[in-house]
Amino acid sequence: MSVAHRTPGLTGAELANIVNEASFLAARRQRPTISDEEVEEAVDRVSSGAKSNRVLSDDQKRLIAYHEAGHAILSLLLRGIRPVARVSIIGRMGGLGRSNWSANDDSEVMTRRELMSQLMVLLAGRAAEKNTFGEPSTRAEDDLEQAWDLAKRMVNRWGMSEERDDRDHGGRDEGRDSGPDRTPEREAKALITRAEQAARSILADNKDRLSAVAEALIEQETLVRGEIARLAGLTSLLPEEERGPWLPEHEEEDELASVRELPLR
Repeated sequence: MSVAHRTPGLTGAELANIVNEASFLAARRQRPTISDEEVEEAVDRVSSGAKSNRVLSDDQKRLIAYHEAGHAILSLLLRGIRPVARVSIIGRMGGLGRSNWSANDDSEVMTRRELMSQLMVLLAGRAAEKNTFGEPSTRAEDDLEQAWDLAKRMVNRWGMSEERDDRDHGGRDEGRDSGPDRTPEREAKALITRAEQAARSILADNKDRLSAVAEALIEQETLVRGEIARLAGLTSLLPEEERGPWLPEHEEEDELASVRELPLR
């Protein structure tokens, strides 16, 4: 569950506050039950001090909007990724706090392609910053930490490094080359570099989609998944029950097929 990924180390009182806040939001919206949307918003409010008293400058707001839009676009484009219910520029002020884009490790079995897609989504915010502003920011701190953790597990536990992709590993360290150019750290870095380059390339090819979502975030601060897909012209990638009444402006399936089947080795 995404909420569990975003609330590590919280006290019982803080978790109770999240539940109470979600209940209040559902009641205010006259909903009979608490939905994922209310829970996600409650997590943001509690973790950031109810939207925080800190006022963002226009430049900070723009940077965070493009960062979060980068994550959102790739989470829709890449097959096997579960987009979050909502995206906001309110929480994680200054790059602090747990990322909304935590790697999904709920599945018992995952392929290298699926794990590379997760790496790309984790690094998509940083990639969007580099593409748009020419440099990264501290907003990506938690994303990078999680990406490094995932890349190291891919190398050390699952034998999924670039060099050893097609080799059979009987154990965590069995058959590992101890040469200076093939240390686990270097192999993990190679995965990170490859994933970030792929993320930057896809976002460059979808620059208009990135801008549409980012500019809407600047104005509205929070967008739900359906709104993001509509703004990006990607409603055909949502489950049918979430597509809403919007019609795509152009045929999406053929255009997106090559992106969703990336040759990630």
